[in-house]
Amino acid sequence: MNSGHSGNSDGVDVAKQLIAQGMRRQDLSRELNRIVSRHLKLNSSAEILPDPENRLTLAEARDTAGVPKPKVSVTMDAYTRAGLARSEEINREVLKRLGSNEVRSNEPYLSNAIIGGTARMGTDPRSSVVDPYQRSHQHPNLFVLGSSAHVTMPVNAPTLTIAALAVRTARHIMAT
Repeated sequence: MNSGHSGNSDGVDVAKQLIAQGMRRQDLSRELNRIVSRHLKLNSSAEILPDPENRLTLAEARDTAGVPKPKVSVTMDAYTRAGLARSEEINREVLKRLGSNEVRSNEPYLSNAIIGGTARMGTDPRSSVVDPYQRSHQHPNLFVLGSSAHVTMPVNAPTLTIAALAVRTARHIMAT
């Protein structure tokens, strides 16, 4: 799974545990180095399949300015869950072959490390916000560039795709 911004906090967590056990000074340093130098983190990532029920809408609840709050509806599909389960099996086998004797695993979750969506790209204004050149269906002089046209968001930043679409859109604007 994509750990988002947790980075390598594992060493800090280990240090906190050792300090709570009463370790100090050189003993703490030696044990922390022993554990962290043998630490291996395997990550498995998956992109959920597109689902029209996964969406951002406005909630009835309002913020302090009276603006409707966003309501995010997202579920992970069975295909993605099965893929993640298989990747966990593979990760456990890799760790077993490496001789690991302490293995921990996190529950699958939907990462929010990369933000996108809300301006679906398509040719039908009834089911999309922008056309294939990212021009707004409702406002022909408005082009929406960036990750908002992605129906699903990958776990790795789609920077090259966004750049390619931006270049394509710029060429289209210059040609018209």
